[in-house]
Amino acid sequence: MIPSFFSRLQLPSGPPTVCVIAGDDAAPEVMSPTVEILRMLAPDIRFFEALSGREAQKHYGDAFPDDTREKIDAADCTLFDPPREGDVSELGALTSSKSWWQAPPMEKQGTYAVRVCTDEQMYRLAVSACELALCRQSTGYPGTVTLGAKYSILPRTDGRLRTSVQETVRAYSSLSYQEFLIDDLARRLIAAPETLDVVVLSNEHGDILADVAGGSIGGLGLSPSACYGEHYAYFEPVHGSAPDLAGKGIINPTAMLLSGAMMLAYLGYTEQAKQLERAIEKTYHVGVSLTRDQGGRGNTMEFVDAVVKSIVSMK
Repeated sequence: MIPSFFSRLQLPSGPPTVCVIAGDDAAPEVMSPTVEILRMLAPDIRFFEALSGREAQKHYGDAFPDDTREKIDAADCTLFDPPREGDVSELGALTSSKSWWQAPPMEKQGTYAVRVCTDEQMYRLAVSACELALCRQSTGYPGTVTLGAKYSILPRTDGRLRTSVQETVRAYSSLSYQEFLIDDLARRLIAAPETLDVVVLSNEHGDILADVAGGSIGGLGLSPSACYGEHYAYFEPVHGSAPDLAGKGIINPTAMLLSGAMMLAYLGYTEQAKQLERAIEKTYHVGVSLTRDQGGRGNTMEFVDAVVKSIVSMK
């Protein structure tokens, strides 16, 4: 079930536009059929392509050229398959460095990274987690929000996130709350994933543990993802470009298809998103066209064809 609150606040007045970035290696093998299914479900959406990665480097001499940036900015959302960094010597310019528990080694060569956590974004993250937990609770899930962070040694960032999430969950009377240090949470994802419902993590922690979570349910081929800003969103599978599978026609398209379903919901096509989800579920239930990573013998297009047949049978 895709929560309606992960929808664009202001739907476009005309047909929505989607910038499609196919990616490198095996990624285009799942992007192309996904776009075709999305066109079938929502024919008024306008898709246009932009280059990134090796193809962009070949054509523009830049892996992320201005043309691609402009096309992303012009679209309603993007479908596709950084922290601040600097030199160690710059750390002395940070006024807070004098209060660090260990003095920065400014005389040495190296680099550093900075995390930025604003109250507004932490609150927005906490509210989204609570709304998602409520939505899941209405379908039978426990309605538990779990925070994972390193608040023990990062009290000014992770500790602030901890406080924000705690206070936000209190405003939702039917929800419950639990918290774990991030390393302990990683263990629990493996040892007892059934004890977790909606998990709140900072960006880097989430990027790492999303792969762990994907491994606990059958692999990265099943895991979609989305990045929701206040006025824009992009959607992509959790997995990378799978260079080892390029050209073989066996990559699992599930994560790409589910990312497409999340995109449909964001653009206001809620029923079409549910239809795509149900078709994918049916394909797994029947089990005839599953790809090799799921124990089947099917290839990418056999799986896609089975999903299409399921969609057609629903009409």
